[in-house]
Amino acid sequence: NWTTFLNVPVIPDTLDLGGPVGSVYYLRQAMLRWTQPFDVAGTHLELQVAAESPRSRLWEAPQNGASADGYGFVYADDDRYPDMIARLNYVPDWGNFSLTGMARQIRTSSLPGGHIQQAWGGAVSLAGKFQTYDLDNVRFMLSYGNVLGRYASVNTFEDAAVDAAGQMSLVTTYSAMLAYQHWWDTAWRTNLAYGFVQSEQP
Repeated sequence: NWTTFLNVPVIPDTLDLGGPVGSVYYLRQAMLRWTQPFDVAGTHLELQVAAESPRSRLWEAPQNGASADGYGFVYADDDRYPDMIARLNYVPDWGNFSLTGMARQIRTSSLPGGHIQQAWGGAVSLAGKFQTYDLDNVRFMLSYGNVLGRYASVNTFEDAAVDAAGQMSLVTTYSAMLAYQHWWDTAWRTNLAYGFVQSEQP
Protein backbone atom coordinates (compact mmCIF):
# COMPACT_ATOMS: atom_id res chain seq x y z
CA ASN A 1 0.00 0.00 0.00
CA TRP A 2 1.05 3.66 -0.26
CA THR A 3 2.97 4.85 2.77
CA THR A 4 0.82 6.24 5.58
CA PHE A 5 2.98 9.38 5.48
CA LEU A 6 1.31 10.31 2.16
CA ASN A 7 -2.25 11.64 1.94
CA VAL A 8 -2.95 10.39 -1.58
CA PRO A 9 -6.20 12.33 -2.38
CA VAL A 10 -4.34 15.63 -1.82
CA ILE A 11 -1.91 15.02 -4.71
CA PRO A 12 -2.96 17.01 -7.82
CA ASP A 13 -3.53 15.19 -11.10
CA THR A 14 -0.39 15.13 -13.22
CA LEU A 15 0.89 12.96 -16.04
CA ASP A 16 3.92 12.19 -13.87
CA LEU A 17 3.05 9.48 -11.31
CA GLY A 18 5.57 11.00 -8.90
CA GLY A 19 3.43 14.11 -8.62
CA PRO A 20 4.71 17.67 -8.43
CA VAL A 21 7.93 18.61 -6.66
CA GLY A 22 7.23 19.36 -3.01
CA SER A 23 4.79 16.54 -2.37
CA VAL A 24 5.56 13.42 -0.37
CA TYR A 25 6.88 10.67 -2.63
CA TYR A 26 4.67 7.77 -3.70
CA LEU A 27 6.30 5.02 -1.64
CA ARG A 28 4.67 1.61 -1.79
CA GLN A 29 6.10 -0.64 0.93
CA ALA A 30 5.23 -3.40 3.38
CA MET A 31 3.49 -2.24 6.55
CA LEU A 32 1.19 -3.03 9.45
CA ARG A 33 -1.48 -0.33 9.78
CA TRP A 34 -4.27 0.20 12.30
CA THR A 35 -7.11 2.62 11.44
CA GLN A 36 -9.41 3.85 14.21
CA PRO A 37 -12.37 6.18 13.53
CA PHE A 38 -13.60 8.35 16.42
CA ASP A 39 -15.63 11.48 17.13
CA VAL A 40 -14.71 14.65 19.04
CA ALA A 41 -17.56 17.06 19.82
CA GLY A 42 -19.54 15.70 16.89
CA THR A 43 -16.58 15.93 14.48
CA HIS A 44 -15.67 12.66 12.79
CA LEU A 45 -11.92 11.96 12.75
CA GLU A 46 -9.69 9.01 11.93
CA LEU A 47 -6.38 7.94 13.42
CA GLN A 48 -3.97 5.73 11.50
CA VAL A 49 -0.90 4.18 13.13
CA ALA A 50 1.57 2.18 11.08
CA ALA A 51 4.87 0.33 11.31
CA GLU A 52 6.43 0.39 7.85
CA SER A 53 9.40 -1.24 6.18
CA PRO A 54 12.59 0.75 6.91
CA ARG A 55 15.36 1.40 4.43
CA SER A 56 18.00 3.84 5.55
CA ARG A 57 19.59 5.63 2.62
CA LEU A 58 22.96 7.29 3.15
CA TRP A 59 25.44 9.38 1.28
CA GLU A 60 28.97 8.33 2.21
CA ALA A 61 32.23 10.01 1.42
CA PRO A 62 34.15 8.09 -1.28
CA GLN A 63 36.98 7.57 1.21
CA ASN A 64 34.78 5.14 3.12
CA GLY A 65 34.87 2.69 0.23
CA ALA A 66 31.10 2.14 0.25
CA SER A 67 29.47 0.70 -2.85
CA ALA A 68 27.04 3.40 -4.02
CA ASP A 69 24.25 3.22 -6.57
CA GLY A 70 24.16 5.40 -9.68
CA TYR A 71 23.06 8.41 -7.63
CA GLY A 72 25.79 8.11 -5.00
CA PHE A 73 23.52 6.60 -2.33
CA VAL A 74 24.31 3.63 -0.10
CA TYR A 75 21.62 1.33 1.32
CA ALA A 76 23.07 -0.06 4.51
CA ASP A 77 20.30 -2.64 5.19
CA ASP A 78 21.19 -2.41 8.89
CA ASP A 79 17.85 -1.11 10.17
CA ARG A 80 16.64 -2.52 13.48
CA TYR A 81 13.24 -0.80 13.83
CA PRO A 82 10.37 -0.08 11.43
CA ASP A 83 9.48 3.45 10.40
CA MET A 84 6.74 4.48 12.86
CA ILE A 85 4.02 6.73 11.41
CA ALA A 86 0.85 8.23 12.88
CA ARG A 87 -1.69 10.21 10.85
CA LEU A 88 -4.79 12.12 11.93
CA ASN A 89 -7.40 12.51 9.16
CA TYR A 90 -10.33 14.92 8.90
CA VAL A 91 -12.49 14.38 5.81
CA PRO A 92 -15.54 16.68 5.69
CA ASP A 93 -17.81 16.84 2.63
CA TRP A 94 -15.89 19.88 1.35
CA GLY A 95 -12.30 18.68 1.79
CA ASN A 96 -9.62 16.36 3.10
CA PHE A 97 -7.01 17.23 5.74
CA SER A 98 -4.27 15.31 7.53
CA LEU A 99 -1.52 15.85 10.07
CA THR A 100 1.19 13.19 10.04
CA GLY A 101 4.20 12.47 12.23
CA MET A 102 7.00 9.96 11.70
CA ALA A 103 9.89 8.60 13.77
CA ARG A 104 12.76 6.68 12.16
CA GLN A 105 16.07 5.19 13.18
CA ILE A 106 18.84 5.68 10.61
CA ARG A 107 21.62 3.15 11.06
CA THR A 108 24.70 1.83 9.30
CA SER A 109 27.46 -0.64 10.21
CA SER A 110 29.09 -0.58 6.77
CA LEU A 111 31.81 1.85 7.86
CA PRO A 112 35.47 0.78 7.98
CA GLY A 113 36.15 -1.61 10.84
CA GLY A 114 32.45 -2.37 11.28
CA HIS A 115 31.96 0.91 13.14
CA ILE A 116 28.23 1.49 13.81
CA GLN A 117 26.55 4.87 13.46
CA GLN A 118 22.88 5.35 14.33
CA ALA A 119 20.47 8.16 15.17
CA TRP A 120 16.75 8.71 15.72
CA GLY A 121 14.92 11.53 14.00
CA GLY A 122 11.47 12.71 13.04
CA ALA A 123 9.39 14.36 10.34
CA VAL A 124 5.96 15.96 10.06
CA SER A 125 3.59 16.67 7.18
CA LEU A 126 0.47 18.82 6.95
CA ALA A 127 -1.68 18.24 3.89
CA GLY A 128 -5.08 19.39 2.76
CA LYS A 129 -7.63 19.86 0.00
CA PHE A 130 -10.68 22.11 0.09
CA GLN A 131 -13.34 23.11 -2.41
CA THR A 132 -13.53 26.69 -3.63
CA TYR A 133 -16.17 27.21 -6.35
CA ASP A 134 -18.32 24.35 -7.62
CA LEU A 135 -15.87 21.45 -8.21
CA ASP A 136 -12.75 23.63 -8.13
CA ASN A 137 -10.36 23.01 -5.25
CA VAL A 138 -7.07 24.04 -3.66
CA ARG A 139 -4.53 21.45 -2.51
CA PHE A 140 -1.43 21.92 -0.36
CA MET A 141 1.26 19.92 1.41
CA LEU A 142 3.98 21.06 3.83
CA SER A 143 6.66 18.66 5.08
CA TYR A 144 9.71 19.02 7.32
CA GLY A 145 12.11 16.74 9.16
CA ASN A 146 15.61 15.36 9.61
CA VAL A 147 14.60 11.89 8.40
CA LEU A 148 12.31 13.00 5.55
CA GLY A 149 15.00 11.81 3.11
CA ARG A 150 13.60 9.07 0.87
CA TYR A 151 10.03 10.14 1.66
CA ALA A 152 10.56 13.60 0.16
CA SER A 153 9.38 14.77 -3.22
CA VAL A 154 10.71 12.70 -6.12
CA ASN A 155 12.85 10.34 -4.01
CA THR A 156 16.13 12.18 -4.57
CA PHE A 157 17.50 12.79 -1.06
CA GLU A 158 19.43 10.82 1.53
CA ASP A 159 18.37 10.33 5.14
CA ALA A 160 21.88 10.95 6.48
CA ALA A 161 25.39 11.73 5.32
CA VAL A 162 28.60 10.06 6.51
CA ASP A 163 31.76 12.14 6.24
CA ALA A 164 35.29 10.95 5.56
CA ALA A 165 35.87 10.54 9.32
CA GLY A 166 32.95 8.11 9.54
CA GLN A 167 30.64 10.50 11.40
CA MET A 168 26.97 10.34 10.44
CA SER A 169 24.70 13.39 10.38
CA LEU A 170 20.96 13.41 9.75
CA VAL A 171 19.96 15.63 6.84
CA THR A 172 17.14 18.15 7.33
CA THR A 173 14.78 18.42 4.37
CA TYR A 174 11.71 20.59 3.88
CA SER A 175 9.21 20.95 1.07
CA ALA A 176 5.94 22.59 0.07
CA MET A 177 3.37 22.14 -2.67
CA LEU A 178 0.37 24.27 -3.66
CA ALA A 179 -2.05 23.46 -6.47
CA TYR A 180 -5.34 24.69 -7.91
CA GLN A 181 -7.69 22.41 -9.86
CA HIS A 182 -10.25 24.02 -12.18
CA TRP A 183 -13.10 22.04 -13.73
CA TRP A 184 -14.17 23.33 -17.17
CA ASP A 185 -17.06 20.86 -17.17
CA THR A 186 -17.71 17.40 -15.68
CA ALA A 187 -15.23 15.78 -18.09
CA TRP A 188 -12.36 18.30 -18.33
CA ARG A 189 -10.15 19.78 -15.65
CA THR A 190 -6.87 21.68 -15.41
CA ASN A 191 -4.28 21.50 -12.62
CA LEU A 192 -1.78 24.25 -11.87
CA ALA A 193 0.83 23.27 -9.29
CA TYR A 194 3.88 24.87 -7.73
CA GLY A 195 6.30 23.21 -5.37
CA PHE A 196 9.80 23.25 -4.01
CA VAL A 197 12.01 21.00 -1.92
CA GLN A 198 15.30 21.80 -0.23
CA SER A 199 17.78 19.67 1.64
CA GLU A 200 20.48 21.00 3.96
CA GLN A 201 23.30 18.94 2.54
CA PRO A 202 26.47 18.92 4.67
